[in-house]
Amino acid sequence: SHFVDIRDAQKVKTVLNQAKPEVVFHLAAQALVRQSYLDPAQTFSTNTMGTANVLEALRLSDSVKAVVMVTTDKVSNE
Repeated sequence: SHFVDIRDAQKVKTVLNQAKPEVVFHLAAQALVRQSYLDPAQTFSTNTMGTANVLEALRLSDSVKAVVMVTTDKVSNE
């Protein structure tokens, strides 16, 4: 296991390159709805840009064969 702030693109790439995984489970997010109301910018940064950083690191990886991306049931379509 590695604990990295997914908002730090370089650290995400570094950990991925060191670990050389074949399968990645991306579950990282700020998923607390009330917290997202209190700090929407941080929630956006973590969930959107953080996921973009993970996806970019995965795109550049030559070891990854499969990725499982998980979201929340709290996503609204209103």
